[in-house]
Amino acid sequence: MSKTIFDESGSDEIKTVFDESDSGKIKTKSERPNFVPDKEEIETTDLIIQESESSNTTETYPGIENYINKKRLDTLKENFTRELIMLIREEEFEYGLDTKADILVRKKMEQNALATKEWLTTIFIESFTNTRILLGVLIIISRFDYSMIYPEGQIMATAALSHKNPEIQECSVRAFENWGNRESLNILKNLKVSTEWLQEYINEVIDDLEKELHGITSKKN
Repeated sequence: MSKTIFDESGSDEIKTVFDESDSGKIKTKSERPNFVPDKEEIETTDLIIQESESSNTTETYPGIENYINKKRLDTLKENFTRELIMLIREEEFEYGLDTKADILVRKKMEQNALATKEWLTTIFIESFTNTRILLGVLIIISRFDYSMIYPEGQIMATAALSHKNPEIQECSVRAFENWGNRESLNILKNLKVSTEWLQEYINEVIDDLEKELHGITSKKN
């Protein structure tokens, strides 16, 4: 496993941040309190964004939203990557049953979906040679609604289709099967794998999705 997964810290390139409680005053890095990734912080951050938009603060300080998003992502990387990796390693994933890893990611998605999806993508890329971690991430993202995990989830699943491990390829097909929409169908129909049993499975999924989607269309009509 790459050390970047367990020992990773984001650089703090932006040195200032808007302080809504001090009449637009700018605090230096040394004056800022430590970043706390809890519900209150998320609500406060959202309030800063709303205040910034209403008062044209984003025009005066254009890096403010980038800073906020970066801090959210850095917090996930630094404080929760190790936990998620350990959960994926320790737990047995079964289709239809939630694990502690699912619960952790779902909680983070509820707090900030944008940062969480980018965080998962980072883990996916850095773990591309680790079958166990990759399978865990694919199963986790497959359990979200298509629109909620879009587009990062679909990008990860599509990339996994080219992995040399057939088990990972199968897991990515299952993700598209779970999402079960026309976009998933189009991707699978344009997929060709060398493993015979996997191609047969893909063909079965394609047939099932075509019947299901056709049935949905017929009912609407």
